[in-house]
Amino acid sequence: MQIQINGKDVEIKNTIRAFILYENITGSTFFAPSTLEDILTYFYCVVVTSAKDYSITFDNFCDYIDEHPSAIKEFTEWAQAQGEQTEALKKN
Repeated sequence: MQIQINGKDVEIKNTIRAFILYENITGSTFFAPSTLEDILTYFYCVVVTSAKDYSITFDNFCDYIDEHPSAIKEFTEWAQAQGEQTEALKKN
């Protein structure tokens, strides 16, 4: 999935770095997003760890989401597809 934030194209990737950053921010070692805050925090972590040459604060990221609310739906669909791919690999 690719998004454009403040003129920067970011190809987001599902990486272990994103989960580590999520754990560092939330203090939780159990990842089970159930609230909007959980989803936005993980989305932010994915963006930050995917774009190594780009930085954005959480506040600026939330401003972006305010201006592009459909990005949340796109991200959750992408994240769900990533989870399904991981589960399929486990079965093989």
